[in-house]
Amino acid sequence: MKMFAISVSMVPVALAALFLGWAGAQEATGRIAVIDVQRIFREAQSAKSLQEELDVRRGTIEAELRRREHELRQADLDLRRARASLAAPDFQARSQALAKQAAGLEADAREGGLDLDRRSKEGFAEIRAALLAVVGQIAEARRLDIVLTSSAMVLQNPDLDLTDEALVRLDQALPVAGSGSQPARGDQ
Repeated sequence: MKMFAISVSMVPVALAALFLGWAGAQEATGRIAVIDVQRIFREAQSAKSLQEELDVRRGTIEAELRRREHELRQADLDLRRARASLAAPDFQARSQALAKQAAGLEADAREGGLDLDRRSKEGFAEIRAALLAVVGQIAEARRLDIVLTSSAMVLQNPDLDLTDEALVRLDQALPVAGSGSQPARGDQ
């Protein structure tokens, strides 16, 4: 007995075929489209501007952390040099102050990383929401029943690809992530 295997990536296509009925699915191929979401996240103006913003923030945070780390290393070196001339309680107090500053630096480094992650998630969520609105507009205008991600497709007709149109519309609707300009559902 021959068994047929279906890959996980084919599940959306199989479900669409079952949902529409095989004959209906064949007739409805004009009502199905695909979009390359990964390409849009690479090429959209808003995604590029978000990445540039994150790179600048990361560079600023790293420069400040390097500066503070250098100061701490220098203070530690100075303290080790002065150890012989300091009373034990003075040395202990300065050593504890340096340890506290080092712990503060580590906490600030963690917080800076968390801030970058938070901004990245917020920015890409905004882009994703704007993209969904744009794809919804296109689907409505073209009377599409289903829009699949191209990563779910093994083979596809290039005429079904909405990526270029979605990219142009997304760039118009949201040129910069964080600008607060979300496209309205009925905007074209």
